Formats: sequence, C-alpha cells, structure tokens
Amino acid sequence: MKTDSQNTGPRGLGIGSRIGETPRECPLNPLRGFRVACIGGSAGATEIYSEILRELKSDSGLAVIVVPHRSMRNPSRLVNLLALATHMSVVSINDGLLLSPNAIFVCPPGVHLRLDGVSLYLEVCRTWGWPTTLTCFLNSLADSEGPPSAAVILSGLGDDGSSALGAVKASGGFVLAQSNPRWSGMTDSAVATGNVDLILSSNGIATALMDFAGKSRRSA
Repeated sequence: MKTDSQNTGPRGLGIGSRIGETPRECPLNPLRGFRVACIGGSAGATEIYSEILRELKSDSGLAVIVVPHRSMRNPSRLVNLLALATHMSVVSINDGLLLSPNAIFVCPPGVHLRLDGVSLYLEVCRTWGWPTTLTCFLNSLADSEGPPSAAVILSGLGDDGSSALGAVKASGGFVLAQSNPRWSGMTDSAVATGNVDLILSSNGIATALMDFAGKSRRSA
C-alpha cells in the first residue's frame, strides 16, 4: 500500500448534457464495456468530491457514481455543486437510469443503490440505525458484470463501505482512500481491512482514477 503525502435522469443519458438540458441519446451495449468509479464519503467529503471531479478529464472513459453516506438537507445542492466542478454531465439517479461513460451520477438520499450491468436501480432502505448506503452499493458493484471497478473512500464518520472492500478487490477492483481527511472514521476503517491499494490526496485520487480508466482502454 502506497501513500501520497500531499494534502490536498433520464434513460439514455448522453455525454455532454447538463442539468436542465435534455440529454442526447448515447448508444449503450447491454454489457458494460467501461469502468465505473464509486466515490463515497460523509462529513467533510463534499469539497473533496468537487476537487476530484475538477481534476478528472472529461474524456477519461469512466462513469463516476457519487454515493454520500448520509442524506443532505437539500439533495439537489450536491448535484449543483458538482456540476460547477466539471464539464461532464451531472445527474441525480432515478430508477432504471442507464450508465454512460464520461458522466457523473449522484445517488439520491434515503435509498439503497444497485447496479445491474449498465442499469441503476433504487431500493427502499430497510435497515435501521447507522446508514450502510455505500456498503450496499459497493457489494452490488462488485457483483455486477463488466470490467473491474474502483472504490474511493473519503472523509466521514463510521465505517460505511469498509465491509464491501474485500468484494471489490476479489472482483479485480481498485480501492483508494483519502489522505488526511477532515474526519477519519471511514478512511481508517477502510485501511484497517487491508484492502486499500493507495492513500492519496484529492489530486492523487483523480490521477489514479484516470490511470485506472486508461488501463481499460489499453487492454481493449
């Protein structure tokens, strides 16, 4: 495990569409042919989401799914904030939404998210107590057919996501954790599993994700 010392919609969503615009149709293979990166965090993570997206190239080939551990009071605020940080499409996920590369998908509050091929499905949370939103989705991501995926654990309290990292690694995936987070509960728990590949700053995470996406293109 290496560390970085720096601190630092609708179905058929098309590349290039923005909030409030009608998405252009994007032909998709039923079997996912592109890599997915799930970025999850809680307290202290909102700014880091933006920092990572700001550094990600808009043609990286990744589909980025942002899965907040806890609900925001104004869910649309996160979508709007992320849209300011990137030239990629940013959309709040609705049931049955199709994934596409070079776009950002934000999990809405109060639900569990599931991936089946290129389709995202929302399910009612049936658990009480501390949320397991990120854990549920990462397990689904690990089980989904397609190229290996990446999991990124950011600042936050608790240990959401950690118990699913073994499944992500077993499926050939890549796991990153934020260095020097504002709140270290989620990242410390992730590192303690022994499944984190790299501990990086926000800039380092973006670079590692682009390299991860590039490996998929080079092997195609």
